[in-house]
Amino acid sequence: VRIADRTGARSFNALYGQRVAGVSAAEQDRVATQNLSYAARQVAAFGGTILIEPLARGLNGSYPLLTAADVMAVIARVPEDNVKFLFDSFHLASNGEDLGRVLGTHAAAIGHVQIADVPGRGRPGTGALDFEALFGGLTACGYTGFVALEYQAQGPTSAEFLWMGARI
Repeated sequence: VRIADRTGARSFNALYGQRVAGVSAAEQDRVATQNLSYAARQVAAFGGTILIEPLARGLNGSYPLLTAADVMAVIARVPEDNVKFLFDSFHLASNGEDLGRVLGTHAAAIGHVQIADVPGRGRPGTGALDFEALFGGLTACGYTGFVALEYQAQGPTSAEFLWMGARI
């Protein structure tokens, strides 16, 4: 919190954690909710936001949040209002989510957006996602925050940004 306060960081990806064998899912969810609530209160003092992200099935161990609905259920359990949905195109689409439907249903809860194409986690245009539709959907739903590029580079940095063209 002290480092974030001094550096100006205001958004914090709080990964939910892996399921632990021998401990009930209900107990793990109770502890996670308690921890997220505590973290949200700590960063609220300087305008911070806690972000909850679903992750791709099979790539992240026994991580229990796979869908937008999973994330929204966690957000509903945390009483602080500075806990938001981290919309990640790669993770959501990898798990079969319809990105347009997720935007339409959960736009108000989105606190940050990360993008990568599916399959492969490359830059837009290397997979099957329709990024024109995604960006249009983000605009239509009123999202004005940052869009982070979280894809795996496949070449020189300068070439990895060419897809942006006139968007910059």
